[in-house]
Amino acid sequence: MKIFLTLSFTVFLFCLTASAQNGKGKWLVGGNIESSSRNSTLSNPAVDYKSNQMILGPKVGYFLSDRWALGLAPSFSSTHNRGSSDVTKAKGYSTAPFVRYYQPVGEKLAIFGELSGISYQSGWHKRTAPDGNLIQNYDYRTYNLGVFVRPGIVWFVTPKIGLETSIGSLGYGYYNGKNTVEMPEGTRKTTEEGFSGGLSLSYNFNLGILFYLGK
Repeated sequence: MKIFLTLSFTVFLFCLTASAQNGKGKWLVGGNIESSSRNSTLSNPAVDYKSNQMILGPKVGYFLSDRWALGLAPSFSSTHNRGSSDVTKAKGYSTAPFVRYYQPVGEKLAIFGELSGISYQSGWHKRTAPDGNLIQNYDYRTYNLGVFVRPGIVWFVTPKIGLETSIGSLGYGYYNGKNTVEMPEGTRKTTEEGFSGGLSLSYNFNLGILFYLGK
């Protein structure tokens, strides 16, 4: 039996009228929450597996001019996986500045493009045996530098409330990471770097509830 639940919401504070929803001097405040839970049984040999994950991604921005916002988007994640042979716990954190541009399409619809270029990620995951003995403890820190674009759509239900979703992503960048792996036989440190990028056309449905508040 598998149970999967994803809940995403975005809260934005702009202004009171639809004609100035993203005008100069306004603030953008929002975020998303994703929660998933899964239970499964594997055969040959039989293994019971349970997984729980929570991701919290707040977002804060300021409109430097009409339609243009500059902000910061941190993210926090927590994962707990339990199987018949091991238990894994993980925590993660990331942060990235962003620039977002809105283009109105009529009175109740707008498209946006969100650009980010620098990000930092850190975290750890610890794997133990059912009796609590350490199997592996992994710590990581990664820096990313590049260009990443995410398009989206906002539908204004009322002048004060809207819904948002994003569609795919496009990006290319350089990454540099430092990792520390601790195991019963010893500890080792590694460094990795390289380039990554690509086009994703997957449809990520994020149900966003938007609120508008201003002068």
